[in-house]
Amino acid sequence: MAWRERWDERIREEHRSLESQVEVLERILTVDVSPEDRRGALRWLVGSLRPLLEMHLEKEEGTLFPALEHHLGKEADPLEQLRDQHRELRSAVKELTELLQGSRGFHWAEVAGASRLFVDLWEDHEKKEDRLLLDVLEFGLRPQELNGLAQALR
Repeated sequence: MAWRERWDERIREEHRSLESQVEVLERILTVDVSPEDRRGALRWLVGSLRPLLEMHLEKEEGTLFPALEHHLGKEADPLEQLRDQHRELRSAVKELTELLQGSRGFHWAEVAGASRLFVDLWEDHEKKEDRLLLDVLEFGLRPQELNGLAQALR
């Protein structure tokens, strides 16, 4: 367990930070405030979440995915599922951003639906990623390879 805490500490810290923001997103959907206040809070939250999400996804794709490819092969189904989920997460947060900017008019039902879709995608992705990506790497790499990943993730 000590290796796990050392080599993937940074990526798990990012997961916790993103998870906290996703939880706030869920709370904003149900809080009893004016529509304009809710929209403002969602704009702020999604505006801060989007770049953090992108940085996190790029880090996984540039560091963790290649290590996983090495062990499972480039075309491995679990790896393709994770790539698909990254594309879906990017698309969902982009759609949510556009809805909140209101260039097509502001429709709360669309914003709520897009928010819930993003939350669902994130939660599914986290479960799959934790199980597939981090656990496979944990048990598939030698200690020096794990240390190399830890350095790359900083």
